[in-house]
Parts: sequence; structure tokens; C-alpha cells
Amino acid sequence: MRNKKYTIIGIAVALWICIVGFIGFRVYRSSQQYSDWIQQAAAYEQEGKYEEALISYAMASGIKPKKAEPYIKMAEIYEDQGDYDDAASILRIGSENIGSSFLRKSESNQLASAESDFYGRNEDNNPDPTKTPDIYQKTQETAENNKGDTKNDLLDEIMTEEQGGTGNTFSAMSNGEIYYTGQDGIYTVQPDGSDNKSVKEIDPSAARISDFQISNRMAYYLEAKDTSQDGVYDYSLCTMNLDTGEEDVLYEMDALSDASMKMDEDTIYVASRESSSTDMTAGLTDPEVKIETLSWNEEDQQYDDPAAAASYEGTSTGIYVQNKKIYYSQASESGDEMLEDLCQYDMESKDTKSLSKGIPSVHSIMGNDKYIYYYAGAEESKTYAYNLDTEETETVADEALNNVCGTSLYLSANDDSQTEVKLYCQNEDDSKKDTLTTIENDGQYSVDVVGDKMLICIDHASEESQSVYLADLDGNNMKEINQIEKKTDSAGAATAAESTTETTEAADTESSSSGSGMKAAYQKVLDDTYSKYKNQGGKYLEYHVYDADQDGTEELIVRNGTCEADYMWKIYTYDGGRAVLLDTFAGGHTSLYVCSSGGFYCMQVHMGNEAVYKYTLSNGNLSSQKTYEANFGEDESKYKEPGDGKMPQAYITDSSLLDSLK
Repeated sequence: MRNKKYTIIGIAVALWICIVGFIGFRVYRSSQQYSDWIQQAAAYEQEGKYEEALISYAMASGIKPKKAEPYIKMAEIYEDQGDYDDAASILRIGSENIGSSFLRKSESNQLASAESDFYGRNEDNNPDPTKTPDIYQKTQETAENNKGDTKNDLLDEIMTEEQGGTGNTFSAMSNGEIYYTGQDGIYTVQPDGSDNKSVKEIDPSAARISDFQISNRMAYYLEAKDTSQDGVYDYSLCTMNLDTGEEDVLYEMDALSDASMKMDEDTIYVASRESSSTDMTAGLTDPEVKIETLSWNEEDQQYDDPAAAASYEGTSTGIYVQNKKIYYSQASESGDEMLEDLCQYDMESKDTKSLSKGIPSVHSIMGNDKYIYYYAGAEESKTYAYNLDTEETETVADEALNNVCGTSLYLSANDDSQTEVKLYCQNEDDSKKDTLTTIENDGQYSVDVVGDKMLICIDHASEESQSVYLADLDGNNMKEINQIEKKTDSAGAATAAESTTETTEAADTESSSSGSGMKAAYQKVLDDTYSKYKNQGGKYLEYHVYDADQDGTEELIVRNGTCEADYMWKIYTYDGGRAVLLDTFAGGHTSLYVCSSGGFYCMQVHMGNEAVYKYTLSNGNLSSQKTYEANFGEDESKYKEPGDGKMPQAYITDSSLLDSLK
């Protein structure tokens, strides 16, 4: 009996030792994690990487919420950046978490002293401590879900959520607000869609903004000013302080056909194309901007297809930067495929090498150690990924690539009617795919991922306007936040008025539905279309002159867009001395055919699928009906051409078809 009693006591003692040891191990482990995040935060702060430092301090506060140091350090960073509201909010959160118990008196006193000093220094700034900083909130959620692990991918995950998708083209997030570019300037809006307002205006008839990014409350963007030359712009690398509105030009680049910008840590890379391709790096943290020119040799290419030469000659300006290496694509072959090589430029060794040959890229985005690209070809239009580690290429999706955020791909595809576009979200490994929402197919569109929102911008081809929509990442709660109409300055308006007057006078002189009045009106449409797309292969857009409703007045049918992925046809008629837009219809992978009985046929051939639509024009209304569809795999010889032969066509820089007008 006594032995049994001692046995029970021994078990109890052993159990108690295990419990104490387990608690001690947990305390030690959390203390070690806390120290790791504090040390990492201090290192980031020393390097000037303040956003990473804020995240690391916030992770430390999630592990030990009753320690004063992380809150004080975060408040100091926010204060140094001029974010007084966020600094005050962090101090309030720290005070609430620490409390005023006797056991935490030292920590409580430290925070109270820091809070008192902060308000003493910033009394005139009227700090508002009510709003929880966005970075802190997201970091606490991540810390809770991952139990305080100090893996680097956790910080990368939070940075991705804050900055948005790597494929963002016109938006970024800062201090919980979304900033985006429209055709007439820069706007800001709250994540709930409220308080949409302009922060910078431009004249869209003379300039445009591209490649917009934000770092430490400074917006960096390229502004392209039209030189009135064929596809040539004067580019400027510009900045704007989002708090003060102060603007500056960091670097000017004259007479370029194209340019793009990427930001990596504290450096901006600007890729430009003139006679040769160069990348210019600009340090953000230096008192004076320092420009270093990086260059690589191009191979001379011989092109049989002039459209391929216009779009793919030399090195692409679409670059991505990872680990001191620049990734870019360079044309390698001509012809229908318009193939490219994926290349790498090492900024340390100055070496250039080709990673993969013959990538038929149309739209590419850098993922997690992968080069992800979409190709719209005659036989296979899919999204692919080239793995930088394994050097293998795999198919990841059937739809077109719009954006990459973390391991999520944002994709899109036209519906059967070609009037709507469906948006999808798919895991990079194709383990999960969700249909998000549907948008109208009316020209070009962009899908950006900012924080936990999608920002969708649609350039309406039929109205020459932009619509901007905001939605949750799952596609729900989608609403329009901005409608931007095309604007011109007073000089541009006067020129347009003069052109209209001349056209009207010519129409009055002819006093008929045909002749020089119609020719002048249709010529203006071609000139405007060319002006809009001239730096994106616009001179190779086609047009037709065809009497679609057989009423004796020829209609003008013009292709608009930059590539097969966004081509749209616009059909105009001549009425009241001017060209009047009647309707638009899908133009990707299409050819138009004559129908002697009235109307016309549109044949669409894509990925072994052929579909034929009959378009009928009656009383100014355009209607369509699918008349034929078949799948032939790769056997193009079976394609069936409809109607009575192809409709006569010419490039929009060739007025020969207009010369046939009386």
C-alpha cells in the first residue's frame, strides 16, 4: 500500500516537473521569438527599410503585447515619417494592452513617458489616436494565425498584402488608402469605396501617367508627354509627396518610344527603348538622386512581319527585379509566333544570359521565383510559368493572366458572346480556382490587387472614357467608384472645334451623303485612332469601308486596341456632316467577310475553334447571330470562310480605301 502511495506521489511529481518544464520551454521560446523580431526590426530600421521595421516591431508586440519597446519604436518611425495619427494610435494601443497593474508598472511608465513626450512635441499637429494603423492590424492577424513564427515568408506575406499584386499597373496602397491613376491624373479612395478624390490633374490630350508605385508616402511614376511625333514621347521620372502634394522631377528622358518602371527596396529601375535599351537606377534614400546606366547588347533581328517588328523589335521594356537581377524578354524570332527569349541581367557581375528560348509572351508578371506569362496564339492561348530554380516551364491556367499576388493568380476570359469578361482567382499550383465576378467587354481593362481589395479599371472603347470599380478579393461588393470622361485642354478643344467646322463646311459643300465630307470625317476617325495607339503598333490596325445596310452610304469599320487580347471593332456611319459611332464588337482573332445579301460576316478563329457571326445593320442598330461553329484541333485547313470573300481592308495610315469615296 505504501509503495502504491509513493508511486502515485512520484507520478504527480513527474507530471508537475513536465508541466513546469513545458511552461518554461514556452516562455523561453516566446522570449526568443520576441528577441528575434526586435533584432530584425532594428536591422531594418538601420537600413532605412521602415515598412519592414514596422512589421517586425508589430510582430514582436503580438508575441509579448505587454512590452513597451515595440510600441515606442513604431511610434517613433511613424512620427519621423510625419504620420502623427498612426504614431498616436500605436501609443494608445500599447497603453491599452499593457494596462496599469503593479506587475507592469515599469512598462506602463515607459509608455506613458513616451506618450507624454510625443504629444508635447506634436501639440500643433493635433494627432488623432482613434484609427488602428493598417500595417499593425494585418500584422496582428498574421501573428495570430502563425503563432509568432519568424520565418521570412511571413513578412513577405504581410508586405504583399500591404503593397498589392506584383502585376499592379496603376494603383498602390499607403496608410490604408488606395491611390490609383486615371487618364486625367491621380486619385485616392478609401478601401470601402468612400471619399474618392483627385490628388493630381493632367491633360490627357498631351500626357499620360504610367507605372505608379508608392514608398514611404512618396508616389513615384512615369509621366509621358506627347511629342507629336510618330510614337515618340518625352518621359519623366516624377515624385509627389502624398502628404504635402509637393512634386518633383527626378530624371528626364527625351524622345523615347516606350518606358516602364519597377521599384525594388530603395531603388527605382527605369527601362527605356530608343535606339537601344537601357535601365536606369535611382536611389530613393540619397539626398541627391544618382543615376547609373545599365545596358546589355541586343541582337539584330530581321522581321518579315512589320507588325511583329513594331511590337517586338529589340528588348522589351517590361522588366522585373529580384535579388539584384533584372529579368526581361527579348525578341528572338519573327513571323506569326513573335517568340521571345527570357533573359537575366546580373547587376553585380554585369553578365547577361538567356534563361529560356522561344517564350511566346504577350503579358508577363514575376511571381515567387517564377516568370509567369500569358500567350494568346492561334492554337493555344494559356498562362505558363517558368521556374527560375528548376528551369522548367509548365502550364498553369487556360485563361489570360492579369495579376499575381503571393501564390494567387488573377485571370480573365471572354464569355461565348464576347460581350463580358469573367475574372478568376487560382492558386499557383492549380489546387483551387474560384470565379470572382463579371465585367463588361468594352475595350482594355486592368485588374490590380491592393490590400484586401480588387481595383478594376475599364477603358471604354465605345465612349472614350474610364470606369473604375472596387471589389472584395472574392469578387463581392463590387461598386463603381469613378467615371472619368475624356478631357482636353482649351487649345485641344479649339483644334477639335476647328476640325469639326472644316468637316461640316465640307459636308455642306458636297450636300450629299458621299464625297469629300465623308472622306474628311472618316479620315479624322483614322487619325484619332492612330494617335491613340501609335506607340503600341497602331499603324498596323486595319479598317474597312463597306455599305453594311445597303442604303447607299458606306460605313467605316475600324479595329481598335493593342493586341489580339483587347482588339475591338468600331463601326461608324456618316450623318449630319460627321462620323457617328454606331456600335462596337469583339475584334480579337477575327476577319470580316462580305455578305452580298446584306450585312457582313465576322469569322473568329482561335485555339482550333472557328465561330462565324452574321452582323446586320438596320436603322443604325447593329445585331449579331452565330451562324456556324466547329472545332478542328490543329487542322487549319478545315476552316470554313463565310460569305462572298474577305472585305477589302487597309491599314489606318493608308487612305486608299477612303479615296474610293465620291
